[in-house]
Amino acid sequence: MYNLKTKSSVWKYIDRIKFYSSSKAGKGKVLIAGLGGGLLVSEFVKKGFKVDAVDIDKRLPEISHKFFDCDKMSYNYFEDDIRHFINCNDKVYDLIILDLSAGESQPENVYTLEAFKKISKSLSDSGILFVHLPDNPSNDNQLLLCSVGKTVEASGMKLRLLNTSPKKGAFDEYMFACSKNQR
Repeated sequence: MYNLKTKSSVWKYIDRIKFYSSSKAGKGKVLIAGLGGGLLVSEFVKKGFKVDAVDIDKRLPEISHKFFDCDKMSYNYFEDDIRHFINCNDKVYDLIILDLSAGESQPENVYTLEAFKKISKSLSDSGILFVHLPDNPSNDNQLLLCSVGKTVEASGMKLRLLNTSPKKGAFDEYMFACSKNQR
């Protein structure tokens, strides 16, 4: 969702990602997998990051520009599957954000041990990987949380499960913050 008056997102997870990555502002490179409306791109560009965005939908840069004020000249866009992009690329990023979904489904080709190992190699030593899981954490999808978490750990990364709600005790969407080193 987008607030037209403030020209900002009303999604809580975007604010949480900004909060947890604020120490890197102005000096980092970000890879965002899943362009959507470009709200994450816009936030990171405002903070001085160099942003690469990857999405399989070639229409999204124009849509995010037209409807969400995401300046398509302020970042690099790659029309590709994120797993293919990571496998064919040797760039190193300070932040990598997986903000992916195909409707209500998660792209299982990205949430594999091999993909997380390659993503880890694409992170700087102090880099952070955020994995946004756009599902409410009901009993039905606890298996998804456990599966993704165990796969990230098996890749050698450390992780913390973050609730995107700023209210103590409130449950909302979840997100993993992953790194090569314990934080």
